[in-house]
Amino acid sequence: MTSARLLFSVLIPVLLEAVAPPRRPNVVMVIFDDLRPVLGAYGDPLASTPYLDDFARGSHVFTRTYSQQSLCAPSRNSLLTGRRPDTLHLYDFYSYWRTFTGNFTTLPQYFKEHGYYTYSCGKGDHGWSLGEHAEWAKYSNFEVALRVPLIIRSPQFPLTQTKYHHGITELLDVFPTLVDLVGLPKLPTCQDSQELTCGEGKSLYYQLLGLGRADEHVALSQYPRPGMLPTKHPNSDKPKLRNIKIMGYSLRTDIYRYTLWVRFHAQNFSKDWNDVYGEELYDHRLDSGEELNLVPLPEFDDVRQRLRRRLMEVVGS
Repeated sequence: MTSARLLFSVLIPVLLEAVAPPRRPNVVMVIFDDLRPVLGAYGDPLASTPYLDDFARGSHVFTRTYSQQSLCAPSRNSLLTGRRPDTLHLYDFYSYWRTFTGNFTTLPQYFKEHGYYTYSCGKGDHGWSLGEHAEWAKYSNFEVALRVPLIIRSPQFPLTQTKYHHGITELLDVFPTLVDLVGLPKLPTCQDSQELTCGEGKSLYYQLLGLGRADEHVALSQYPRPGMLPTKHPNSDKPKLRNIKIMGYSLRTDIYRYTLWVRFHAQNFSKDWNDVYGEELYDHRLDSGEELNLVPLPEFDDVRQRLRRRLMEVVGS
């Protein structure tokens, strides 16, 4: 097992393979830490990724999948439990989630409870921010830190070439999707944060069938900070829970990324929407690199207010 001192970011691609019925399908899930969608299958002209590109041919490739936080442990916790960091109340990798938040059912545990044998092996790290936005590593709400590859292949949906899905998806969607693909009882949607077996993502099963609805889906990500001035907080990129004073919530739509930085109270996991430290708004049609913050421009004020209301609605109180 790699030392926890090594820094990892988002959890990445999910690759499915199944065997013929009548037996239940086998599932192989391959996860790479810190891999953004800089692959040949995603159109990158320089990346040499022949094996992944070959796998993508005949697979479903999701081009806009997002992690819930650009740090390894919170992202893994979300993927494996199907719950957001705000639901788990974990934003760092210093605390063990089962004892800190609740003994929730995980993806492999759900499969085991329904007759599967599960095991895991290996771990590796790849890729960080390399100077984009004058930053190193990860620890942000920028596209380079949160957008990840997601590739699904199953004999249930045989393809002769790559099928691309360009709608917004999240790593939270992996758990319910795998459950539906192998025919296990549907994963319930969480109605209460203390439910042991539930999820907050949506299944991509009907998208794989070609029956996905055209409803606008959004992705929610977040990142904590201990304060406004990094020089006063030497560990500002990876604050411990008790030191979190600010939370940056990011909402992504088909067009925009909107981020609101607000006061966060670690003692009761609450946020103060009226105590705002900053806002960000980027138009991905014109600015895929997120270099121009549109918040100061009056012509985008209606968009900013609309997305702010939507963000608060998705996050909740």
